[in-house]
Amino acid sequence: MTERSPERGSVLREPLVILALGLWLLNDHWLKATYHNAWTGKLSDVASLVVFPLLPVAIHEAVWGRVSRAAACGWVLATCLVMVSINLWEPAADAYRIGLGAVQWPFVAVARALAGGSVPALHRVKLWMDPTDLWTLPAGLVPVHLCWRRAASPASPRNLRSP
Repeated sequence: MTERSPERGSVLREPLVILALGLWLLNDHWLKATYHNAWTGKLSDVASLVVFPLLPVAIHEAVWGRVSRAAACGWVLATCLVMVSINLWEPAADAYRIGLGAVQWPFVAVARALAGGSVPALHRVKLWMDPTDLWTLPAGLVPVHLCWRRAASPASPRNLRSP
């Protein structure tokens, strides 16, 4: 009996990923405002380390087929390196504040325009550099595990685009 290959891009529908995404949304839109403490900051970090590296993996799978294990681990490593740099190096933290604000701007602008408001100026997101956030880095093992299970080895035919 052969193991059925997972559907392309379906890594974002894994139960742990859905749980992490739900936690991330709940935390950023309710828990932080209600409880604003060290735990709420760490919850977002854990959830983002689980979800974020899987976004490019899912896109790659949907367009080109399975990613190699090395490429999947590369996305996780890149995410962890960003986490380290924005918590330890002010220029990286400032680039993050500006970059994420720019990415959010179109959505904020459309929401404000639909609500009859004026289009806002670009903004910087809030980011507190906190070296203790690095304790959340082991959460990166979750996407590594999920990708390792799903991804093909470099020589595997599952790595090729199917017709």
